[in-house]
Amino acid sequence: MTGGFVSGQIDYISFLHGIAFAFLATNAWRLSRRRENSTPWGWLALFGLLQSLAIWTEMLVLSLGDSRPYSMLRLLLMVSSFVCLLEFARRNLDLKTGRWFAWVWLLVPLCLTAVGAGAGLVGVNA
Repeated sequence: MTGGFVSGQIDYISFLHGIAFAFLATNAWRLSRRRENSTPWGWLALFGLLQSLAIWTEMLVLSLGDSRPYSMLRLLLMVSSFVCLLEFARRNLDLKTGRWFAWVWLLVPLCLTAVGAGAGLVGVNA
């Protein structure tokens, strides 16, 4: 009973999921406009925006169907959003600790993505 109800409401759930990331984007953008703040909120705002767009394009698959160019667009949105999240974390770590090697943490997700690329688009998306 519950599984059927949730699967019937997946478009509504995806819409709310995208709205949550849009709220994150607007709040982080407003925080980035403050002069006294050195935290790189703009990168988090860009993550929220791209993530909400990626979720909403996933929602469109339910109505329009899927194609290879459309799945590549979704993958591009998802990957670019996580790159923005990693850049936010890297810059924040750099500011808080003052260490210059904060970029090393970017290698871990890049290596995992390269391993997934062996399975094609499905592996990279995973």
